[in-house]
Amino acid sequence: MTKKEARKKFRDLRDLLSEDLIQLASHSICEQLTEVDLTDKTVHVFLPIKRLKEIDLWEFIHHCYIERATVCTSVSNFDNHSMKTILLTPETELKENEWGIPEPTNGRELSAKDIDLIIVPLLYADEDGNRVGYGKGFYDRFLAQCRTDVKKIGVNYFAHKDSIEDTEPTDLKIDVLVFAK
Repeated sequence: MTKKEARKKFRDLRDLLSEDLIQLASHSICEQLTEVDLTDKTVHVFLPIKRLKEIDLWEFIHHCYIERATVCTSVSNFDNHSMKTILLTPETELKENEWGIPEPTNGRELSAKDIDLIIVPLLYADEDGNRVGYGKGFYDRFLAQCRTDVKKIGVNYFAHKDSIEDTEPTDLKIDVLVFAK
């Protein structure tokens, strides 16, 4: 399957998910993520775009706070398709940008090199860790700025079945895929 085919197929499938199914799947994914060792870790998470039915990680984010992990998220720059990392605390003020992405309006910027674990949003990933997102390359650029030992966990509603055929050298793979069970 090509990235374009996967993008269409899994966006269409995700659009069919009910709110109840999204909540159940998000809970299942967050439960699995709580099994990851967070001791002295800086964890990068994405905040869900509700209208696109993205996985809701707030349950996992609260778990990170309980485990005393440092949590950060991104602010996206749509002019150059880059992201900067901002510390996310319970006091962080969030505001949806024009694309519906909740972003911090305050907070300290961190270096991508500070991140130990990154939760990567995706539409699909194959068993080799090749991933398909929305196609703008935000996460490929961002992951390239991280340390080579950063653990990349992709989260998705769907299990991997078909291989992605048209990967490129700039496509950075995930290490682990967590999907709803």
